[in-house]
Amino acid sequence: MASTLASQVVIFPFMAQGHTLPLLDLSKALSLQQIKVSIITTPSNANSITKNIANYPFINVIEIPFPTIERL
Repeated sequence: MASTLASQVVIFPFMAQGHTLPLLDLSKALSLQQIKVSIITTPSNANSITKNIANYPFINVIEIPFPTIERL
């Protein structure tokens, strides 16, 4: 009995818009092929990403905390 495994990709872009936007385009292209995509990002970047993926049900955002370091 053959089983079908769902494909899933995890994307962790460098925390800058210049890196996030191309990977967001890649995520959308993968999701159109019904591949589940998880994007790992900080809470401040999650807002803009979430707005861009509203019509892509195969993409989800995972937020990780970004530590605040004084004097940095």
